[in-house]
Formats: sequence, C-alpha cells, structure tokens
Amino acid sequence: MTATLTLASVLLALVLSEALLRAVSPDAYYVWTPYTRGVFRPQFAPGVGGESHFSINQAGIRGDPFTPQQRYRLLAIGGSTTECLLLDDAKAWPHLLQELLNAPLGEGSMWVGNVGRSGLRAPHHQLHVKYLLGQYPRIDALIVLVGINDLQYRLALDADFRPEPLESSDYRVRLMQRAFSELPRRYRSGPLYKRTEMWRRLRALKLLLSGWIGVEPHMQDETGSNLVTWRQHRQGAARLRDSLPDLTPALQEYARQLNGLLDEARRFGTRVILVTQPAIWRPGLPPRVRQLLWMGGVGDFQAQSGKDYYSVEAMARALDRYNQTLLEVCRDRRAECLDLAAALPKDTTIFYDDVHFNEAGAQRVAKVFAAYLLTHDRLNRTNPQ
Repeated sequence: MTATLTLASVLLALVLSEALLRAVSPDAYYVWTPYTRGVFRPQFAPGVGGESHFSINQAGIRGDPFTPQQRYRLLAIGGSTTECLLLDDAKAWPHLLQELLNAPLGEGSMWVGNVGRSGLRAPHHQLHVKYLLGQYPRIDALIVLVGINDLQYRLALDADFRPEPLESSDYRVRLMQRAFSELPRRYRSGPLYKRTEMWRRLRALKLLLSGWIGVEPHMQDETGSNLVTWRQHRQGAARLRDSLPDLTPALQEYARQLNGLLDEARRFGTRVILVTQPAIWRPGLPPRVRQLLWMGGVGDFQAQSGKDYYSVEAMARALDRYNQTLLEVCRDRRAECLDLAAALPKDTTIFYDDVHFNEAGAQRVAKVFAAYLLTHDRLNRTNPQ
C-alpha cells in the first residue's frame, strides 16, 4: 500500500510539474535550440584561426537578446553562409554588421540577429518568415542570403529531382522538421516522454551545462576536419560533368518560393532584402584553390566517395542562373535586392572553400551590407517599440 501511494505521489508530482512548465513555457518555434553552445578550433579553413565560439541565445537566435532600446532590428536568414559556423560569434558577418551600424547610429540602437543554418533552402526560409515574424518582437527588415543549397539540392538529386509544392502536407511536415530544431508541442513526435516540457527543459539544462548540442549529419566537427574528407571525395570523383541538367523546373520552383517568402513578409509589413549567393567558382581557378573545393556532387557525396561531380565551370554557370532568377524576382516584385555575388572577388581573400566566408570575407560582406543599409535614411528615423 505504501509503495502504491509513493508511486501515485510521484506520478502526481510529475503531472503537476509538467502542467506548470507548460503554463510558463513559450510554445514556440526555434531555428536553433535555445542556449546551444559550441567551440571550434578550425585547422582546415584558410583564413579562420584561433578558437571560435558558437552560441545561441534564449530565443534560438545567434545574437544579442532583444531589448526595448533597439531602434531597428534586422534578422539574417539563410544557410551556412549566413550561419558562419566555424567563425567566432564576434567574427560572423551578422555581428560585424551590427557593429558597423551601431558605430554611426549609437551603441545598442541597431540589432542584427542570425538564424542561418546549414543546409536550409528557400522553402525553409519561407517557413521562417511565416512563423518567426509573428513570434519575435518587431523585426524591421530581413536580409535573406539564399541560393546555394537550392542549387546543391537540385544537382544532388540528379534525375530524381521533382518540384514539390509547399501545399503538400507530407512535404510541409518534412520542411517544418528541418527548418526548426524545436517546434510547438502540437508538432512534436516520438516517444511520449520526449514530447514533454520537462524533457525539453532537462535537455536545455544539459546544453547549458555541457555545451555543444551534438553533431548533425554532415555538420563540421571541432577542427573542421570534415572539410578534408569532403575535399578528398571531390578530388576522387568518378567523373566530372561539364553539362548541366535541365534547371528550368527547379528555377521556376525557386522563383515561386522567393515570391512566397516576399508574400509572407508583406503580411507583417516587414522589409525584405534578397541577396545573391557569392562563390569562388570561376574559369581558370588555380589548382591550389581547386583543392579547397568540395561541393557540386551527385547523390550523398558528403557521406560517400566515388560520386560524380560537376566541374567548377558548370557550377559557376548554374549558380549564376540561380542568382539571375533571384534578381528577376526582385525586378518583377520591385523588391530590394543586393547583388553580393557581384560585389566580392572570387578568391581566397574571401572564401575558405567553395562558398563559405573566412574572417576577412565576413568583414568584407558586413561592409557591403552596411554601406547599402546606411544609404537608406529609414535607419535614422525609426523609433523603438
């Protein structure tokens, strides 16, 4: 009898604790699990040195917390070239942009948050706009650096590529699960205990105390040695393809997704700046630079060797078509667009591999964005809310 009462008391305490946690916990979307921490010591990314700290705040954003003093808030959305995983928090281009904007406008007045995450594509970003803008305090503008993962996805699928509408329920569920590390309770799946708020809180505490969330598929390890493996895969390609597949259906889908993103932002009255994707790819790239490349494979080329790859020249042509599609959407919608691809040199002063910025590259990117933004007087007349 005593054992039964003890068990009942424990169960009741757990139920009450779960109910209390649900009452006080935000039922929210998080691109990154709050309080994620990580430390990198890159050894294989030229132009990136020392120890790099990666940290996520309580809102699931790489950046400072929200404060009432912030006069203007920009949210950077994108894949790994926005994420800047191997760069220290203070050296990633969104943070550098915040510093450059605050210099003339006053410390703490400008906020730039970063929800970039490796592997995410335009449909994921459309979901970010749809759900995050209604959740965060006022966001004045979005900087959306997009394109490389959409291209990679198309080429990797090869003949298996099929456009999928966002309206498809199965596709949408898969996108939601990839776009957000944590979803509101109604989306949670798996064993019952993993869907509880108590489990989530214990997991967050573990992250806070022990650090890094863990390694996702294809994520960089502490030293960036994944790059070595991926480069070896490309150098050992079964063959190099110079002829591109028909990109028309994929580009049409890409344009629809960009338009959908603009439509979602318009519902909130939020300014959007679409940004073209820079890359190091160009004809005549020196052999020493080609050895730094790893992208452009077919199939699961990061995990498996012996795959086909597209030539540097083919990749340059393909990315140009994605960038041109983005520019066309901007013209058709009269949307703001920054042609970052045209503003950067295609060499190792900017990149440590195909598309990722080294420390000097991140500084250059931040300066390009700052120069663009500071020419718009709306930054000077925005009041805090």
